[in-house]
Amino acid sequence: MTRRPELWWSRLPPFRRRLAAGGFAVGVLLGSLQLLHTGRDTACHSDGRITIAANSDVSAGGFRRDLVRQWNAKSKRTDDLVEISDSTDEARAEMAAAAQSHRCTYDIFLLDVVYIPEFARNGYLSELTPKEFGAAWPHVTKEVLRAAQVDRRQYAEPLATDAPLLFRKAGLPLPATWADLVGDGSRTGYAGTYGYVGQFDDYEGGTVNLMEAVLSSGAEITKGDKVVLDQYAEKTQNALAHLRGLLDGLAGDGSRPPGSGGPSSSPAPSPGAEARCQDRLGRGCLFRYREESSLQAFRDGDVGYMRNWPFAFPRLALDPSMRAGDGSPLFEVSHLPGKGITGGYALAISATMPEEERPDAVRLIRFLTSAEAQKQLFACGGYPPVIKEVYDFYMSQKKGPRTCSELQDREDPSPEPGSEMTAPELGDFATAIHDALGRAESRPVWPHYATFSDTFRSCARKAVTGEIEAREIDVDSFAEALRTAGDGRRPDDPCPG
Repeated sequence: MTRRPELWWSRLPPFRRRLAAGGFAVGVLLGSLQLLHTGRDTACHSDGRITIAANSDVSAGGFRRDLVRQWNAKSKRTDDLVEISDSTDEARAEMAAAAQSHRCTYDIFLLDVVYIPEFARNGYLSELTPKEFGAAWPHVTKEVLRAAQVDRRQYAEPLATDAPLLFRKAGLPLPATWADLVGDGSRTGYAGTYGYVGQFDDYEGGTVNLMEAVLSSGAEITKGDKVVLDQYAEKTQNALAHLRGLLDGLAGDGSRPPGSGGPSSSPAPSPGAEARCQDRLGRGCLFRYREESSLQAFRDGDVGYMRNWPFAFPRLALDPSMRAGDGSPLFEVSHLPGKGITGGYALAISATMPEEERPDAVRLIRFLTSAEAQKQLFACGGYPPVIKEVYDFYMSQKKGPRTCSELQDREDPSPEPGSEMTAPELGDFATAIHDALGRAESRPVWPHYATFSDTFRSCARKAVTGEIEAREIDVDSFAEALRTAGDGRRPDDPCPG
């Protein structure tokens, strides 16, 4: 028989044994807390290179990367911008996973502003100080600056804002109200007559389009930190019903011919367009559109109206097929009638960035968000500026370089016609964005917004696709489901009837 070895504490009196055990437990607890603390706050090792994580650049020419190259040339560095995905949802998921697992993959996050509270509250971001960025803050539009704050603390520096625009084929009427565009049940709107495309796929862009429809009906979804949708039950039901009626009318029986959405000068659909979707305007396609596919449908002449973000303006302006023989554009742009939802991106420093790299990261962010960089992002890439003076400059007759080639001081200041946006086009573009920002609202600034968004979209989208009847939705229960989601819990049934 093997004798069990005598353990050291067995020789202690009972009192000392209990004291030793208690001390050991406290030591384990303190050690665990220290491990958790250092796991969150300990900086990564410096490799002398700053890496920015971002979603894919959908602008004309991918100018964000060009701007980073300018910074590298100026500062003699090798910093990089990594594009994760063209989906905001997927980019957010990858950045959150990297921060949570302490992978040290990224030093700066280029975040959709709606996800800043989540990242800040989870300890993934390092607060920005007035000493580092305070000189720039008075020049940033108040609403845009506030969107990057959590509990009145600045966690990110705005790089670009966003507000929805309405694009229409040249010669089509300009809708003054949301009802003029989509109809209101008693009449057909311009969209029903000439064709319309938005973004209704099952992703964050779909949430935004559905929110805009509800808000444009006069309803409210949230107010501050509270869900108030149940106070607008009838308006909510009607908004979703009218949107479904519009999309059902556009889909019809699949016989609506592509290219019927606009005046005779509209370009015909490109060869092979039907191969991209069995029925471009059928039910199977209408609810799978995202930003790129909607832009393609508008460009191909399938529809007369398109709701999209400002990135679409330079993409259309630089497309020869969107110009008439005399060079004039075959489209016009204005703010979205009704209520829009703002977007935008801001640069945030990772909480695990090596301290010795922080000064360089601050200088990089200052460079990317400077007035000169903002003008280039706008003129070369179509990014809506965050600095008030940039709007004032482009909406006025002030002298100074305006176009992309002028701002970059190229040797050939007179590029080929159609190779860049002209000064008058940039003026019209700036005016449209400025007007849109003045009419738009922000999404809820909540740590659990992603869960809230999924819950809202899963119900509202079912009503628009016809899986359920919009007027049979129990809006009181729907609002309660949104409150549950706002607390970070997924409701069992997001769309109770």
